[in-house]
Amino acid sequence: MEVKSDLGLFRWPVYSGWLVQRGASNGCAWFLQVIFILVYQYLSRSCGTVSSIAGRIVTGGHPESVGIASRDEEMEKRIFEWVANLSLGEEEEVAMYISKDDQEAAMRAWEAEKDVVKRQALEDEKKMEWKLAVMREKKRRVDAAAEAAEELEEAEQYDFSRSQHIAVRSIKLGFRDFARELVGAIGTEVGHRLDKTERFCVGAIEGVKAATPKEEEARPPRRKLVKVKFPDSYSGKREENFDNWEANVKTYVRLQQVSPDQQVLIAIHALRDEAASFARSLVRAANCSDDPVAYSSFTSLTEFLKLLRERFADVARSVKASDRLQTIHARKWKSARALKSTMDELVAVPDHGVTDTQLVGLFYRAIPEALRGHFFAKSEDPATTYDSLSREVVAFEAKSASVSTFWHKDLDK
Repeated sequence: MEVKSDLGLFRWPVYSGWLVQRGASNGCAWFLQVIFILVYQYLSRSCGTVSSIAGRIVTGGHPESVGIASRDEEMEKRIFEWVANLSLGEEEEVAMYISKDDQEAAMRAWEAEKDVVKRQALEDEKKMEWKLAVMREKKRRVDAAAEAAEELEEAEQYDFSRSQHIAVRSIKLGFRDFARELVGAIGTEVGHRLDKTERFCVGAIEGVKAATPKEEEARPPRRKLVKVKFPDSYSGKREENFDNWEANVKTYVRLQQVSPDQQVLIAIHALRDEAASFARSLVRAANCSDDPVAYSSFTSLTEFLKLLRERFADVARSVKASDRLQTIHARKWKSARALKSTMDELVAVPDHGVTDTQLVGLFYRAIPEALRGHFFAKSEDPATTYDSLSREVVAFEAKSASVSTFWHKDLDK
């Protein structure tokens, strides 16, 4: 197909052959052919046929005719350059991303425009718009491809890490199976050796028994258990005596020969109300899950009773002990030994509140007057303790009593 004029200036095969040499497909060449025909028809309607234009140029027409011919030549040159500069990639991209309806609408708008300059401006504007749309679509596809590549990389990394995890897990399972088999083999071998050793020892013992004459050995009489009443339950109230309950529990455990790992269990069973709740809290605090049997297996009876004493001991008892210690010197003591025995019982009461320095002063003021002069300097020494001072005074008193007894016996003789 070719477009002919009177002078044969515009022949389509020239351009179509050139496009084919540039690598354009038949579809693209057909599209450019249509555009070229439309441009040619517009020039024909605006300025007359190409032959009349050429005739005017040959016959030497008026300057206006010469100007029109020059404009037509310029238009032809621009069309040729535009066709030459339209690359195959741009056409394919436009055909790929721009719908056919939009292209036809743009072409109709170009045909409707009579002014060449405006038409060119419309073409350039539409081409720029199409290029922008193509670039946006390309960017969207590139972003989508990049996102897909990133997701693929994450999936590959996850698969790799999971494969490593599976490999490590298989290694652990292999080690576990190996250890189980090894322990089983060792256990079997050890059991076999123990059986042999046991049979050998039993045989040796039986042989010795058979060789030794049998003699009846006098066995000590088996001690019968004394029947003791189970201790009364202790609730932790102030009117109840904790010391008596503690003594009853110790007596019961002793006479019934309760094993050490069950003594605390017996004491817990002898509690009720608030005291039982406190015992359960001790069991939970030891992470035994409310199991008193497990708690009793590693807790001594002394430690358990100490905790109960700290919680439920009579507070008035310590106050009474403190009052008696503060007024111990008001009584006239004839013996330092009796004074020391009484003060030792009061000092043993927990939380009595009397310091060791005060005990030294109270003991010194309460001893008989005959002994005070010997221990005045000792009582004023800050390093002196109640225990050391009381022992020295009792020892000095005993020594003085023995000397006095010996002197009186000598006088009697």
